[in-house]
Amino acid sequence: MDGYLAGYVSTLMHHADVGGKTPGSMPADATEMFAEGMRCPPVRLVRAGQVNEELMSVLLANSRLPGSMRGDLDAQIAGTLVGVERMTQLVRRYGTAVFDRLRREYLDYSEALVRAELKEFRPGTYAAARTLELHHDPGSAPELVRVHAEVDVAGDGTLAIDLSGSDPQIALPFNVVLSNSRSAALVALRCFLSDELPMNAGIERCVRVTCLPGRVTNPELPAPVGARAALAALVNEAMLDAMGQAHSSIRAAGSSGGTTMPYVWAHANGILIDNSTTGGMGATSRRDGASVVDNCVTNAMSYPNEVLEQDHPVLIEEVRLRRGSGGAGHHDGGDGLVRRVQFLADGVLSLRGYRTLSGPPGADGGADGTVSRWTLIRDGHERPLAPQQTGITTLPGDVLLIETPGGGGFGPAERTSDGA
Repeated sequence: MDGYLAGYVSTLMHHADVGGKTPGSMPADATEMFAEGMRCPPVRLVRAGQVNEELMSVLLANSRLPGSMRGDLDAQIAGTLVGVERMTQLVRRYGTAVFDRLRREYLDYSEALVRAELKEFRPGTYAAARTLELHHDPGSAPELVRVHAEVDVAGDGTLAIDLSGSDPQIALPFNVVLSNSRSAALVALRCFLSDELPMNAGIERCVRVTCLPGRVTNPELPAPVGARAALAALVNEAMLDAMGQAHSSIRAAGSSGGTTMPYVWAHANGILIDNSTTGGMGATSRRDGASVVDNCVTNAMSYPNEVLEQDHPVLIEEVRLRRGSGGAGHHDGGDGLVRRVQFLADGVLSLRGYRTLSGPPGADGGADGTVSRWTLIRDGHERPLAPQQTGITTLPGDVLLIETPGGGGFGPAERTSDGA
């Protein structure tokens, strides 16, 4: 066992605050990565089982919530160590030779399945694009950012995906690094493959994802990337569209902006980051879209209202389906969400929403989904909000009304006998 490298164990966690210009480290107006928080190169936080407390103190000094961050880092360390222990037990149980053979066979098995299924797609080159609306001021025109995917389906069971047709990187946090773009593309491909297919690196042997440097889908420093999930979701949607053109029976309409539409509310005693504001998924050629769910790229969970109210001075006044927000079609798009949050203390609000000007597109004659709306209500007066803002002052009693989009419908809606 000494000196034998079986693999790597990792944990991934979102921390509530890692520094940067705004509480929650997600400023919608960041023009460079340095505004989004501390950058830390790969260094050892734990060596020989001991935490490097000097490095830990540097990390904590850059967070507005050092106690929370310490707890989260300790949890990550513990989770990683459990993974290392389980991996070590597995290798010791079967031996290094058997472990190496099984690892190779597992990857080979996935590769063979993917190649066989990709040969069922129509060979050729297919392309699709999606557009993100960047809207910081309700009274101004939005900036449009385009994601473009070109997919080359070869007859030998391989796939080449090029994202170089996407727009140049921008000085706003809606850029997505290439590794995240690759993940979003692979998730889209996974939707067309068998449920029994193991998800491992064997799939990647059949797929090549490329993009010229300096694009929104492969930015260079110092491009900010804090809101990358929005663009990654559109990479996923463009891939679903392009792959659907090559597939004989599966197509999908657009979803609710691709991901959760979180808001961040900082108050005197903490930072609330609510990822529960999900929307409707687009319908497919086979079924209606799901309502109020995160997409398959980020796959976030909703917070219970009771947890938010217990941890922060807020009152969740209403959470319900936004009935009829999904586009009509032979299969209807999923519905979005209505959420009313009353703030019970002074605070500062930041938003990261989408789809306020055009709804998720329908497909093959299906209707588009409804657009989203963000409203601040104070003393009964409603103030429309642009979906991407930072530093909105809130007072006790203010209510944030969030209405997320529904997904696009698929296929023409069936008419009734009277033509309606």
